[in-house]
Amino acid sequence: MRAAAFALTWILTTAASPAERRVGTSETPDTTRLWPCRLVVKPPLLNVVQDGWQRSPTLQRQCRRLADAGAVVDIAWGKTDSYARAATRIGRDSNGVIVAMISVPPVSDVIELVAHELEHVLEWVDGRDLPGEARRRGSAVWSAFGGFETQRAIDTGRQAAREVEESRRRGIVRE
Repeated sequence: MRAAAFALTWILTTAASPAERRVGTSETPDTTRLWPCRLVVKPPLLNVVQDGWQRSPTLQRQCRRLADAGAVVDIAWGKTDSYARAATRIGRDSNGVIVAMISVPPVSDVIELVAHELEHVLEWVDGRDLPGEARRRGSAVWSAFGGFETQRAIDTGRQAAREVEESRRRGIVRE
């Protein structure tokens, strides 16, 4: 638990300030962000997430909602295992800020996984009672891998992946 508290504190202290996230800032070229929310993403995953942000209205919507909630999200490369392809740990710091650590494996559908996991963070922001919902038949929430899975996150991840693919096919990049 102490390690988790340290990790959450580290994420909060390293999350880029609004000024650092502005495109074109010369003081912090490695932390320049296109998005309004506090996502902490390092290269080479940063390039993948930035491309997804430019191509997916779903990722843009998620980011705006995370910014409105004041959430801080660290997205890092992880490893695949036989149970879950991606994972998210979510909590609140002592000031009530929602902090999440997302781990995604370096696979071809990483944008789908990122959007999926961001949706789980948004479910937390929304205050959903996933354990209670999972007990109700037909709720589209179920227990999985020591946590919960939701149809909402699955659908959102797939939607973002479709948007990115369609944007690539058409050669469209949104700003």
